[in-house]
Amino acid sequence: MTHRREESRRTGRRLLLLALAVTAVIAGLVITTVREIRSGDRRVRRMMVARARAVSDILAESSRHGLETYTHWDRELRRRLLDNALWLAAVDSLGGLDPAGLTALARRHGLHHILLFDADGRLAASSLPDTAAFRPPHDPAALLAPVLSGQRRVLLLTGRNAAGLGGAGLAVAVHRAAGGAVVAAASAAALREALVKVGPGHLIQTLGAGHGIRYAAVQDSTRILAASARVPALPRPADDPHLAGLTGGGTDVAVRELVTDAGPVFEVTHRLLIPGRPPLWLRIGMDGSVLQETRAAIRRDAVWRAVLLLLLLGVGIAMLLAWQRQTVLQREIVRARREIAAHEAAARRAEKLSAMGALASGVAHEIRNPLNSIHMLAQRLERRDGLDDEVRRWAEHIRDESGRIEQIVRQFLQFARPRAPQWEALPTAAVVERAARVAADACARRARLELDVADVELTTDRQLLTEIVDNLVRNACQAVSEGGLIRVTGRRDGDRYVIEVADDGPGVPAELRERIFDLYFTTRPDGTGLGLGLASQMAGALGGTLALADPPPGGPPGARFVVTLPLRGGADV
Repeated sequence: MTHRREESRRTGRRLLLLALAVTAVIAGLVITTVREIRSGDRRVRRMMVARARAVSDILAESSRHGLETYTHWDRELRRRLLDNALWLAAVDSLGGLDPAGLTALARRHGLHHILLFDADGRLAASSLPDTAAFRPPHDPAALLAPVLSGQRRVLLLTGRNAAGLGGAGLAVAVHRAAGGAVVAAASAAALREALVKVGPGHLIQTLGAGHGIRYAAVQDSTRILAASARVPALPRPADDPHLAGLTGGGTDVAVRELVTDAGPVFEVTHRLLIPGRPPLWLRIGMDGSVLQETRAAIRRDAVWRAVLLLLLLGVGIAMLLAWQRQTVLQREIVRARREIAAHEAAARRAEKLSAMGALASGVAHEIRNPLNSIHMLAQRLERRDGLDDEVRRWAEHIRDESGRIEQIVRQFLQFARPRAPQWEALPTAAVVERAARVAADACARRARLELDVADVELTTDRQLLTEIVDNLVRNACQAVSEGGLIRVTGRRDGDRYVIEVADDGPGVPAELRERIFDLYFTTRPDGTGLGLGLASQMAGALGGTLALADPPPGGPPGARFVVTLPLRGGADV
């Protein structure tokens, strides 16, 4: 019972440690899964930001190169216009410039139009198809005054000044030898088309139509400069809290997620710095479904890995529990085998004791009557007058020895015909402690007695319980040396009560352990060999057992007898 309770405590501790370990592993899996999901989300966001930054870097670099290309093209265009204007002025000075052929001449030289002004600044000839409708918003004489007056030979006109000369985007005026001016002009629409082709607008339109990008837009501090199709309403950078870090001079990238009519969008705003221009903000709205799908895939993978690990953990726990149950089962089988062997040995011992008891009963009956006669004759002989002293001494010896034989015969009869138990509820501690003290006080070796008896109500026979404890304590007293220790303990173990009587004597040799409960077996010269046999018989009559416990390996010497009794004897026995 004690071993079973200790094993149960060990099993409980193992299960507790296992539960703590499982809880720790599950918590670790949850933490790892959450961290993995977050780490994956950060990786995907970094990937999206890196992609958007790559696009914006390409766009910025392309814009810089486009502007440089446009500048070079504009410079070459101006040089070509100047060469054409000088050539026209030279031809005009030689009288070879035919005003009627200006249209064909402008087409042959790739000019938008050619204008001839007289010294007063009046339009003398033009390659425009509708010269009569030519009504410049500004007075040509005022625009061309430096050239008309001869103060300057060449004058470059751009912007609104060039637009005032027939809607040109760029014009070069050269002084005529006869007075007036020759103007060679390039188309404003052609300049705008060239600027669009080499500027960021065309690239933004291309990006907006590309796969994986919802929209692209370039803003300055006041307005949208260029944007792709389906661009949502975008506030000014100064009014957008999302761009506070960018406008405040912090990081050059801002990231946000939003939902538009076209679906989820992952927007990356990049602050562009182009030399010679104020800061620009490039917004690239990337397809957010890619981010969501990647996140979902990361979550699925992480969850599946966690589930797989949990399943493996569950299988491991199940195998561990199965192994533990198998171990417990094996121990129970070993314990059951030991108990069966002990019961078989007890049954054989009981059978042997029963046969020996029947024999003892028959012998006792046969010798009791002659023994009584011998005892009476010795008494009568001892009382006769004039008896010789030696004869009287022999008669006393006969009387004493016959009395001792009578006591042995009564023990034989008690063993052969044990009385039925008288059941009553007893305070166990009082009965056991009193029997142990009485037996220890009668010990000639003055043994030390230690008591540790739990007070449990026990339904049993008072006399039989007292005799069992008395026999065991007297037996221990005979085994210990002068001043030896006898320890009597009592405790409840489930529905049983266990009494142990242990001593610090030499113990029972292994070769004698199977015979100590046999009738008439004793190792003491003055012993009868009845004490342990009677105690075992009494324990069995009370529904319990008496056994010699195995000595602990490496423990102190001595014998330890264990009595196990049911708490409720009588009808349950």
